[in-house]
Amino acid sequence: NSNLAEVFDTLAKEGKEGFYGGWIAERIVEAVGAKGGVMSLGDLRGHASELKDPIMTTYRGIEVYEVPPPTQGIVALMALNLMEDKAAFDGSQNYNHQTEMRRKELDAERMHLD
Repeated sequence: NSNLAEVFDTLAKEGKEGFYGGWIAERIVEAVGAKGGVMSLGDLRGHASELKDPIMTTYRGIEVYEVPPPTQGIVALMALNLMEDKAAFDGSQNYNHQTEMRRKELDAERMHLD
């Protein structure tokens, strides 16, 4: 894809300035506007990312990392924990109870994140 290659080339040469303030930013603003969205070059130029420590769980012996709240990364990790827990239970009744408990935990976590 020649367009993607051009984007990567610009990013390699100009770094984040090429993304947030150059022709790439102009195209993003145009595309958002064409779909009825509202975004300006000032919005992109004013963007500042904040790096946070990741959250982690272990699934089948593999450490899995995600971006912490307020993103949806915690939901992915909780789903992995749920799948890991399922393997530990023999009876479906016990699993159904555990699933319901996890659902309630997730609901409580969502209320806390909002």
